[in-house]
Amino acid sequence: MIRMAGYLVGIASAAAVTVFVLGGIPNRKEGDGNLSKIETTGLAAHGVEIVGPADASFKTLVSEQAQTKGSPNPAALKSSSVFIVNRSRLAIAALNINWELSLPDGTKVSHATAYKSGLGVVSDGDSPHLMDYIARNGSRPFSLLDSSNGANPGIGTSMGGGGNNKARQLSEAVKVTVSVDGVLFVDGTFVGPDTKDFFGLLKAEIDARRDLVEDIAQMLDGDAEATKRFELMANAKSHDNQDQSGNNSYYNMIKETQASVISARRKRFGDKALLEAVKVELSKPRMNLRKLQSN
Repeated sequence: MIRMAGYLVGIASAAAVTVFVLGGIPNRKEGDGNLSKIETTGLAAHGVEIVGPADASFKTLVSEQAQTKGSPNPAALKSSSVFIVNRSRLAIAALNINWELSLPDGTKVSHATAYKSGLGVVSDGDSPHLMDYIARNGSRPFSLLDSSNGANPGIGTSMGGGGNNKARQLSEAVKVTVSVDGVLFVDGTFVGPDTKDFFGLLKAEIDARRDLVEDIAQMLDGDAEATKRFELMANAKSHDNQDQSGNNSYYNMIKETQASVISARRKRFGDKALLEAVKVELSKPRMNLRKLQSN
């Protein structure tokens, strides 16, 4: 049987960036040299912490990460990375991180990076939940300079000024503020200030994927209107333009991109395999995301 996940592809999310420093008490900044300029703010009330180079546990995390296959060079981790540590009772499915660099001339440059699992629904005997990206009591390194994050499979999108000058900006910055802007847990709850409407983009993607599966089921059942909708989506060209401003546009782009990929694989594997995959997906409940109010 061909899994539905084989038909689906992930798309990075993007949104407009504004210069922003998250309020709150930063973690301690002990140390000297470049290490002292990194300030971090996690979501401690929800068990999500950022560990920077000046924290006592940073060296241990770097050492543990170095044992992971495909991990970035430890020297690179030490110079440009922080770790997200998940002490919540739930695994994390997606998160959005803000980086703000204060340059010597007073300029502030912001970058926001989003990471996520495949956002598929898992039914493995427990309550249905989203695929995890950071496990309970787990951690992952995140670097402003490496959107792929080495062995990390999540999707990273950097936004803001700088482009290829990020390394220079980072070395010249007099202060770097790293903050967690939003976290989606695997049970569908979302927490954080969410200044970039990351929640809206995640909801749009999850809804689009599910709605498309339901459309395909109707099409395979002989529904002419569903067939027409699917063909229009599969042949649409708007998904070539990854301008994702607006959740409705992002929703449509996800459906069109997925439909295009599924259409190609349908020709290769046939309707029987597709129907089996659709049945598996429809046997899982629809995930309804819930946004908790930030304190």
